[in-house]
Amino acid sequence: MMKSVLQTLQNQPCREREIGENEKDNFSNYLHLQRYHPALDIFKIPESSLSHKNLELSSKYHIASWSNQDETNQKIWNTTRTIYGSTTSEPCKTFVKTVHLLNPIDLIKEKYTIPEHPLLPQSENTWKKTLLKLHSHNNQAYVDTVANFVLSAFRENNLTPHCVLYYGAATGISKKYQYNISLEYDTYRQCRWFWKGMKSHSARLTVIRGDADVEEIPNFEEIYKDITSCPFEDTDSEVSEIELEPVTDKDVPEISDVESIKSFTFDNIEEDAQNVKDIFEINKKVTKRVSLKKNESSSDEESSSDSDGLTSSEGSDESVELDLDICLEIPNMPVVLIYQEAQEGVMDNLLDKDEIDEHKRGSQGWEARWIAWLFQVISVLSFLQNAICFTHNDLHSNNILWRKTDKKFLFYKAKDGTIWRVPTFGKIFTVIDFGRSIFRLGKHLWVSDDHWPDQEAGDQYNFGPFFDHTLPKNPPNPSFDLCRLSVSLLDGLFDEAPPKKKGKGVSIMSQEDSWKVYETNSPLYNLLWSWTINKDGHTIYEDKNGDEKYEGFDLYVRIAHDIHNAVPKDQIHKPVFSQFKWKQKVPQDETIYSIGA
Repeated sequence: MMKSVLQTLQNQPCREREIGENEKDNFSNYLHLQRYHPALDIFKIPESSLSHKNLELSSKYHIASWSNQDETNQKIWNTTRTIYGSTTSEPCKTFVKTVHLLNPIDLIKEKYTIPEHPLLPQSENTWKKTLLKLHSHNNQAYVDTVANFVLSAFRENNLTPHCVLYYGAATGISKKYQYNISLEYDTYRQCRWFWKGMKSHSARLTVIRGDADVEEIPNFEEIYKDITSCPFEDTDSEVSEIELEPVTDKDVPEISDVESIKSFTFDNIEEDAQNVKDIFEINKKVTKRVSLKKNESSSDEESSSDSDGLTSSEGSDESVELDLDICLEIPNMPVVLIYQEAQEGVMDNLLDKDEIDEHKRGSQGWEARWIAWLFQVISVLSFLQNAICFTHNDLHSNNILWRKTDKKFLFYKAKDGTIWRVPTFGKIFTVIDFGRSIFRLGKHLWVSDDHWPDQEAGDQYNFGPFFDHTLPKNPPNPSFDLCRLSVSLLDGLFDEAPPKKKGKGVSIMSQEDSWKVYETNSPLYNLLWSWTINKDGHTIYEDKNGDEKYEGFDLYVRIAHDIHNAVPKDQIHKPVFSQFKWKQKVPQDETIYSIGA
């Protein structure tokens, strides 16, 4: 079955489907909508195709009609979907992901040019960079789109339940594109190029807040002015007219060669691959909680994944904590719209709950749920690594979603015949956001352009199309994803380490000089900690004082280079999962999913 699906993905030609009036009307915020994007050139193009403009990947489903946006989430639409070629349709919820084709900050820095008319002469250097970026198969946005298509096919063919269905895509020009710069804003606002670039591109700053009335926010006008004012008194008059505007969540526009089957491993993933393309940078989207003290001009920021409301500090009238997103709004930004099956929740939000299904945090029932849900994630990563040498490369709790299910159990099978029956506790988890992913389909190696040298993730790997012979080879690391996930889960699930396991001869999980970390009484914590251990037996998670050991992207580099014991297929036989092993007969109406190991 797997070989058949892979052969179809490689050999099935693209198809033609026009952008209908219903789609155009509902996406009036976007100009010049079309189906085509350059990654389609890697797939087969029908000889009968008259225009590439309407070409798209041959997904099982597509959206037949668009109705209206969800009241609680403007990125989710009420739609009807249909199987291509069928006359019947069914209602569904569709999530629309908007991804820029040019790095907004590089645009502000004048590294790219967006001409008023494509036939007008332009500066050769910046215009050439723009064209190369827009037409690179490995543009982060195109890799994300293709990955969604490929993974959806695995779900459509019932090979795994842990992928989101793909309903198609479109490219176009966003009239107003919002790009979150909260994390970097304190740095950007001190740079003259930032303010001049905004003026040059008719960009503006927006402060996105919750639905609370401004009157309810102490000194909001002063806070807002402090955030958005240019710090340069002597800046030329061109910069002084930047338009700044606070908006609520409701006002925000939608953010933002295939041949025969062959087995590949992570060591030879680039072997015989035909594509070696120029790759460029796309910044990841980030969200930052901005804590602003009343009557103070400075801001104190701490990381947050969601910014959807206002929370006041408890027990204090001296400060107010605002959930704010500082966004750069750029007109006429080229984007791709990816249409996906909407899910019902984010794993990250479950981290904040003190109780799940009436089981308190730290209890046996609470741990049982997280262990079972982690098995789901391990199973899909193992399956994808076996099928297409897939690495996500940015897997954290915000990139794992869930949908409700009536199934009480999911069944999985390894190559050695072992079967696991894993409780769902009402949720099936799926992996999303493939902007940094690397995978292989036939003879084509898909590498997100985030990984090119000197780009955002440029130091993570050294292999394939950008291999530097002066440095050690460092191919995609199959241990990366679980290690990166464990860091975010340790942060969210445990305020402090659980007590040491009782008894004699307790195992040491990691050791650095005199600092020893012993096995605890929490199997969940022990599992997550084991994924953070490097080749020297040290954890990359924290130091002996409990402080973050590696900041920012340094963490990604150290995981990619030093972690080798978190390969998904090697986790399934660990004792923590032995409780799920199933030796009885599996009911005939149940699907047994291959783990690929």
